[in-house]
This record gives sequence, C-alpha cells and structure tokens, in this order.
Amino acid sequence: MTDLKQVMADKLPWRYLIVIVIGFGADFLVSMMLARAFGVTLTGAAAAGFVAGLLANYMLLEFWAFQRPESGLSLGRVMKTFLSGGAALVLRLTVVFLLGLIVQRGFLADGFVFVSAAGLSALLNYVLLTKIFYSSAQTSIEKAE
Repeated sequence: MTDLKQVMADKLPWRYLIVIVIGFGADFLVSMMLARAFGVTLTGAAAAGFVAGLLANYMLLEFWAFQRPESGLSLGRVMKTFLSGGAALVLRLTVVFLLGLIVQRGFLADGFVFVSAAGLSALLNYVLLTKIFYSSAQTSIEKAE
C-alpha cells in the first residue's frame, strides 16, 4: 500500500465519523427547534433537519473527508449525495411517522423519535455514501500513483 493510500485508509474512518456527527448535530438541532419552538409536525421537522444535515455533510465530505485533486462542487456528486439522501430520508420519515403514531409527544419522546429515525437512516446513508464517495476517492488515489 502506498503512503497516500495508507493516509487515506487511516484518516477516512475518523473524518467520516466527524462529518456524520456534525451533520447529525445540525439535523437534530434544526428538527428539535422546528418541532418544539415553532410547532412544526414531527415529520416536517425531521425532513427539514435532514436536508440541513445533508447539505452540511456534502460540503464536509467533498472538501475535507474525501478531499482529492478534483474536489469541487460537482453536479454529479451532488446528485449522488441527494439520491442517497433521498433513500435515507424516505426511511427516516417512515420511521418518524410510525413512531409518532405510538409515542406520546413531549421533549424526550420527540428526541427519542428523531434519534431512532436518524440512526436507521444514517446507517443506510453510510452504506450508500461510502460506496459512492469512497470508491471515487479511492479511484483518484490510484490514479495519483
């Protein structure tokens, strides 16, 4: 394994984890603020929070976690990110809707619903994003050799 490949292999999991934590923070804060302070439905708040987190994740993944010579705003990568995000969003909203039917509203209950749905959608998004972004970053590293 070349030095560049080793650096990517060592840094990528930690950088990805940091990006996901930041994105989740943005997502959770926007969701809770909209639901609790502005009375937006759980499903609507979860959707808005998800979009905020997805935008934060794309920018950090593109320009930091998976930074490579061709890093930049890319319509193709944005579309892949939003397709992956769309699948995760459908899962998240389904979980929020179903849990919302059985969990009584309240600060802790709303937080539980958002965290549960976010965890499942993050897992799906992780699998999809690492296949899209990591394979692209790996290809760039191999071309740089």
